[in-house]
Amino acid sequence: MKKFIIYITSGIAAAMTFASCDKILNKDPLDSFADANFWSSEGNVEAYANTFYNQFDGYGGSFYFPTLNDNQAANGFRDWNYADLLSYNGNWINGYAEIRRSNVLIARVEGMSVLDDETKAHWIGVAKLMRAFQYYSLVRQFGDVPIIAAELKTTDPILFGERDDRDAVMDFVLQDLNDAVAGIRKSSSKTSWSKNLANAIKSEICLYEGTYCKYRSSADGQKAADVSRANSFLNECKTASKAIMDEGSFSLADKYVSNYNSIDLKANPEMILYKHYVKD
Repeated sequence: MKKFIIYITSGIAAAMTFASCDKILNKDPLDSFADANFWSSEGNVEAYANTFYNQFDGYGGSFYFPTLNDNQAANGFRDWNYADLLSYNGNWINGYAEIRRSNVLIARVEGMSVLDDETKAHWIGVAKLMRAFQYYSLVRQFGDVPIIAAELKTTDPILFGERDDRDAVMDFVLQDLNDAVAGIRKSSSKTSWSKNLANAIKSEICLYEGTYCKYRSSADGQKAADVSRANSFLNECKTASKAIMDEGSFSLADKYVSNYNSIDLKANPEMILYKHYVKD
């Protein structure tokens, strides 16, 4: 009996030793944030959201050769660029990576007790604006795509689900845009998030969707034209555009070329958002 008690006691001591070692060794990194302690201030939220700026083209981007439109056209025809396997398609992969970034931001900000409701609404609005922007790009390239509205785990069945109808996706996009316009703060800054930027992106996306639904044809293998849906999105475009015009901060630049050939866009009255570059 004494030996048995000793063995149990030794076992308990060993277990306590391993448990203590485990607590000592499992430490958060000292030179970087872990998810558990990162979401502690608005400054950290802003730092996380700054990555979204990479989605906007800047100097040397595609401003002169925009994709998926007929601003520039070659002499001949070519195959559609977005027909390859999606598991290898960078536009598909990167699009959903940014959508995940938005979903993570929404989930974390909603749970931050240190932020007031107005601040939460602003950053959730930013996340939804960029989520809408990505779905807009994906729909233009691929048509039907899966709607992912929450942070996913590797075991979530939706990872192997079917695509959602493109009209349903664009309805989801419009709801995100409206939430963004309602939540994002007013700001006179032209290098950061603002309600004007949200309305500008909403205007572009709704103009696209409205004209697409007006002119699409079942003869081309698409859905038939939908005048009611077209008018709904075009009216949303008008609402967003009018909000920017009524704000009164913008006007057309004297020379169109100055939008693309200026050292500094700060004084350009046409700019709603621009990237500011500093020498060296």
